[in-house]
Amino acid sequence: MRSILPLLCVVMVSATSAASDADVVIQGNMSPLNIFPTFDHGYLATYGRDGIAVYAADGSLAMEIVRPTDGSFVNADIDSDGSVVVAVERRGPRNGSIAIFSPKGSAIGEILTSPYRPSQVCFAPDHSIWALGDEDLLPENERTNYFLLRHYSPSGELLGEFFPRASFPADAYPGPRVGFWGLRIDGGRIGVKLDRAAPNKRLLWLESDLDGKEIGRWAAPLGGEPAALTASGAVYAESGTEITVLDRATGSWKSVPQSSNDRLLGAEGDTLVFAIHGMNAIRRDTRP
Repeated sequence: MRSILPLLCVVMVSATSAASDADVVIQGNMSPLNIFPTFDHGYLATYGRDGIAVYAADGSLAMEIVRPTDGSFVNADIDSDGSVVVAVERRGPRNGSIAIFSPKGSAIGEILTSPYRPSQVCFAPDHSIWALGDEDLLPENERTNYFLLRHYSPSGELLGEFFPRASFPADAYPGPRVGFWGLRIDGGRIGVKLDRAAPNKRLLWLESDLDGKEIGRWAAPLGGEPAALTASGAVYAESGTEITVLDRATGSWKSVPQSSNDRLLGAEGDTLVFAIHGMNAIRRDTRP
């Protein structure tokens, strides 16, 4: 671990008004750069030109994390206690790191991971940190084997590496990273979404237990994006107005009735969370 540079400053903002449990108005722009927000543990993270804004369960602005001058933020996750972890992509020798912030918004430290470049980060129930990323700075025919999934302690110790690059077909490289990858943890499972990682270049959904032991790999539904992993272990994907749920035994994705074109953000327990179309608001939808 090393301390965060002063350029990674955090501005704490007190909560304002509350909203209903069903529909929560976000008191800010949910996609200022047309980048889809991320949701976990009741918190929403949005991505703007100047950094990341974190919104509390009532929709009020909880904190703003200012983008470093020598790099950019890629992805953030918020823990159940309000801690924030951010994947950072910097220029130069520190390319690739994970920044950590306390529930009060103070910068705790930065885990330097280069040449590994995390693109997705997520807290485990024990508050350890999981990261999804790559090391592909070389031409494809010169790439060395590495592990896409890594596990870190809160203090920055590397606890394990999983999902070796060599375990994927040579003609199905999992990439690009940003915007098409995903990392979820719930129900005693770690869920990983990779782009172009299946033999037919489709999205691939992988799972492991909390020790990193692989459980399985499934091709995502055509045109679908796995986006939610629930506390009971169900995996939901979104394709237009259709929501599907994974049948692990058959590898098929079964349709779930969905009448709106709201975007699936994730899950809170066994409740799905959607970004309401045309509004800076989210809604919750309980599924059986």
